[in-house]
Amino acid sequence: MVFLNGKNKAIFWKCYSLVVTTLFIIILQFPIFAQKVVSKITVELKNLPEERQIETAELGQALTHYINSHNWVEDDQGGEITFNMQMVLSDMSVGGESRYRANILISNEQDVQFFDRRCRFAYQKNETLSHNATQINSLTTLVDYYVYFILGHEFDKFSEYGGTQYFRLAQQRAEQGRFGLGQFIEGWDQREEEVRKLLGEENRPFRKMKDVFFYGIFLFDDKGEPEKGIEYVSHALKMIEEGLKKPDPDERYKKFLGAYFNKLIQLFQNSKDKSEIFERLIRIDPDHEATYKQYIAD
Repeated sequence: MVFLNGKNKAIFWKCYSLVVTTLFIIILQFPIFAQKVVSKITVELKNLPEERQIETAELGQALTHYINSHNWVEDDQGGEITFNMQMVLSDMSVGGESRYRANILISNEQDVQFFDRRCRFAYQKNETLSHNATQINSLTTLVDYYVYFILGHEFDKFSEYGGTQYFRLAQQRAEQGRFGLGQFIEGWDQREEEVRKLLGEENRPFRKMKDVFFYGIFLFDDKGEPEKGIEYVSHALKMIEEGLKKPDPDERYKKFLGAYFNKLIQLFQNSKDKSEIFERLIRIDPDHEATYKQYIAD
């Protein structure tokens, strides 16, 4: 142990104060943002008896608060992730317990959309929905699963296989649903299978393509490196083309092109070899042939 005399102590504390002040200034200049999940919830009640409509009138608001008030991720990317959930309810109450069947549509309002007809849960008027990763609840476990489902897809855009941790959290919720929800077990086998596929080896090419594509967008839009950005996006297109050539092509490649064909046009419309590029896009994405043809040079 080193003991400091009075003079050395003064020097030490002066240096320490300078370091702390410098770090504080750096933190102020470069704040760390949390990735925020912003929900858009629609609950359709018209198929319910009047008393059940009254009971579930605040369900959409309760779900919005449950999702928006929770810190689902801690990340320095910043920005918002949209979680859109549309629910159509029907009554399946038994005795004094209010139970509901729901068809739900989950999306990020971009390239991910998933429809689930097997949702079953209990809900009481004015029920407080609280977060507890170890406690099983027929409604919140379902919501958690789909929030992590969307987060997995979104974080695959930020880094190679970056969504894995969120897919695994969705998988945990699916396992809880399968083994702990009793009369509300319907649909959890399929949800676990869905996330297993997302984590599987066969899905890795599609996930890697997303990372390459969005890194190219980042270089083009945010880093001011358009040529390098186009190079990455072109490579992503090659990966899509390879995926579509398989004997049993993955339909998600077509859906992906459907979600981002306008972005592709923005990227390539001023390219020197745009005729060649748009001819290629027509081959890969014939659904938008008429639009692409408008950008082919004479």
